[in-house]
Amino acid sequence: MEYNIEIFLSYTRSSNIYIILENKEALVVDAGLPEFASTVVTHIKDLKNVQRVHLVFTHCHYDHVFGYTVFRKSFKKVETYAHELDANDIKNATIKTYSVFFGAREGVPVDHLLKEGDSLSVGSLDVKVLHTPGHTEGSITLLLDERAFVGDLIFNRSFGRYDLLSGNPKDLKKSILRLSKMEKLKVIYPGHGSIISSPRENFEIVLSLLDNI
Repeated sequence: MEYNIEIFLSYTRSSNIYIILENKEALVVDAGLPEFASTVVTHIKDLKNVQRVHLVFTHCHYDHVFGYTVFRKSFKKVETYAHELDANDIKNATIKTYSVFFGAREGVPVDHLLKEGDSLSVGSLDVKVLHTPGHTEGSITLLLDERAFVGDLIFNRSFGRYDLLSGNPKDLKKSILRLSKMEKLKVIYPGHGSIISSPRENFEIVLSLLDNI
């Protein structure tokens, strides 16, 4: 099945941002940093038919969160979502978010707490929530059929850092192994860098790098 997915690759300190569009609704995966988020917000406004915005944070780090300020100023209502284990850090801009490093001083509200097995409705679509800890304790992957939006879990020929606050190397490897067993995956959308269009090959490379963990 084909989906209307808009891709915004950053290649800066900001995270990538993805938009799933369906029936006048937009599910935005990560908010990036404010300057990059402004580009995405302008694009959404240019579409002229988006009436509802869902903003999902894949984890608590502020290079994925701080752009919320731009969305908040641009739309009447932006509903925010994050895993229950990362939500408190996002709301309070705790040290775990590295918010100060990105110039943020205030927290970001989280309207909806997510957990393993939840689904997000975007128009007629259902996006599944997987808890995939390792980069942070509350990292999530969003699954739309054969497409996975993974945050900083895995990149093209690499994997997310596990040495930051609330990271865990064993959890990271376990989460990547879990995704690698999903044979139907055709595309992976990472939080940074290029789209992964050959998941099987990429899993082999990344898991070999994680052999000693």
